[in-house]
Amino acid sequence: MNMTSLYEILFAIENLPPGWPREAVLAVPAYQQGISVLNNLPYQYYLNLKRVAMHMIADVLSLTQTDLQRIVRSKDILPVQKSLRTYLRENPPPDVFEVVVVANRYSRNLPPDKTQTKQKAFQTVHTSRRKHSNEAAIPPGWPLDVLRRVPAYWLSIDILKLPTHFHRALKRGGIHTIADLLSFTPDELLSRVYQFGEKGLLTVQLRLEPFLSLAPLPQDALVEWHAINDDLQGLSNEQ
Repeated sequence: MNMTSLYEILFAIENLPPGWPREAVLAVPAYQQGISVLNNLPYQYYLNLKRVAMHMIADVLSLTQTDLQRIVRSKDILPVQKSLRTYLRENPPPDVFEVVVVANRYSRNLPPDKTQTKQKAFQTVHTSRRKHSNEAAIPPGWPLDVLRRVPAYWLSIDILKLPTHFHRALKRGGIHTIADLLSFTPDELLSRVYQFGEKGLLTVQLRLEPFLSLAPLPQDALVEWHAINDDLQGLSNEQ
């Protein structure tokens, strides 16, 4: 896949705004610019964004399309999308190609809903719950500050194509990105997300496994996480 097609995929109109975590996009200097730098942004849309404190490019990039429609008070957000697309092509996020490649490989190889027998499926769930303190658990419960170093984890959970019920349950629980999801252990996910249950956990596990094989946590970050975890366990034992 060449450079042009990679950009076209990431910045396709239907993907904008992308709903990236605000903390992550704020780390990119180009996204700290005011929204006045967006070319051809209709003045009324500009005023509506300003009215709700959307002052920077980072603020707009952290919105979903539904959020944007509500803020600009119109279902026609194409003018904003075109302005964003132009700006992002000139100022792409760090490691843009890593994110694009992961997203597209995952989408092409998305596992079907019924990939395991019922008995094996629930065995997988319980095995993962027993291992929740180990990196083999899915989700693994890694710290958010470590997870957000991996651009692929900025992607919305929308890419997992979860059944609507489970997708909405995660969103209601404040879980919007892959990083958010990976920051929980299986037990934490079951206790935090209302009406999720073991079937929801199983579905998430089946979708996360191939994603993590495409975008594993870098070894240095994993080593750091184990060091922090060991220190915490040492303090706990001393007490």
